[in-house]
Amino acid sequence: MVECRDSLLNRIMRKVYTIEMLRELKKYYTYKELSAITGIPIPVLNRYVKGRVLPRDERVSFLERRLNMDSRVEELVRKNIRLVHSRYVEDINLTGNVPLLKIISKIVHKFFGSSSITKVLTAAVDGIPLATVIAYELSVPVVIAKSRKEVGVRRYYEASYYAEDATLITLYVPQQMLKPSDNVLIVDDLIRTARTLVALIEITEKAKANPIGIFSLIAVGDSWKKTLEEKMPLEKVKVIYRVS
Repeated sequence: MVECRDSLLNRIMRKVYTIEMLRELKKYYTYKELSAITGIPIPVLNRYVKGRVLPRDERVSFLERRLNMDSRVEELVRKNIRLVHSRYVEDINLTGNVPLLKIISKIVHKFFGSSSITKVLTAAVDGIPLATVIAYELSVPVVIAKSRKEVGVRRYYEASYYAEDATLITLYVPQQMLKPSDNVLIVDDLIRTARTLVALIEITEKAKANPIGIFSLIAVGDSWKKTLEEKMPLEKVKVIYRVS
């Protein structure tokens, strides 16, 4: 009985995910263009986007194939960022786009789904919206590493690194937030030097927890790989969009 309910829930969630993707794409495409992409008549697409009807199971599978979901998500990420110059990306619109972050969280779940994640760890402040949505999707707590200590908390795990302007930054996580039994997914909105991610890995290791992977929306260049691969195999790093 429980298995049947889970199966029904998964089917409904796939349908909702498909509709959320169509709604996000509708911000950039006309119904005529979406119809050409999906092969679905405009009146039917209109009913899906407006939430008046859910697609049938076979229609969901058809739309997943036609939309090529992962490629579409990469496209949507690109449309929500602005390249300031070769090394700096403005992603305010992206990190504030909760419907799109919800769609992205499904990709995270699919990629890391077999890892038994128990915590999502990020650094304040830009990674918080993404990490929160991912933690909600995975039904696990989110842990936020901050650059200052909280009043009333005595024991911390901490790690320091130098920012690009040579400022020394120390991140703190209350010790009660990470346990040795935790499998930790580390999340950040953007990878440029990977120094923040290395600090988060070090905090996880100090807690004797298991850093099982890294997820980021955007990665700039390739220099970060050398820094990160000393701490995390690159096959455990998932990035949606890469800026060369």
